[in-house]
Amino acid sequence: MVEDALLKKSGLESPYFNHLNMELLDAGDGWARLGMEIKPHHGNIHGLVHGGAIASMADQVGMLAAKTRFTKGQRGVTIQMDMHYLAPVRNGRLVAEGRVRKMGGRIAFSEVDVVDERKRAVAMGRFTIVIVQSAKSVGSKAEG
Repeated sequence: MVEDALLKKSGLESPYFNHLNMELLDAGDGWARLGMEIKPHHGNIHGLVHGGAIASMADQVGMLAAKTRFTKGQRGVTIQMDMHYLAPVRNGRLVAEGRVRKMGGRIAFSEVDVVDERKRAVAMGRFTIVIVQSAKSVGSKAEG
């Protein structure tokens, strides 16, 4: 089961991610899994799930996998993402699993696989994340 502290720092309380209907399924050291039930607002003009919704899900789970290894006061920002779309999706449920590929002091690399409810590969992505200290952990003194 996912710890409450991890859920609080997952970013899933954001209105954007709530709009996308994402839910944190599970997470552990260096990995995380999200689910997303497909709704009409996920669609593009062709009746398929929009690639941006899939990319947002992949970005979130790749970041969350890295966050499982952050120390207190660290946060991450995706600075590069590479998505490959492997199969179209019209409806059902998507599951994305992110894994930390390499964790450094300032940069983390994660990989993500997205599958549909039949376990068919839908997309895969690679993410580069810069690790920074949050303003709260550094202090409130502004630099001028």
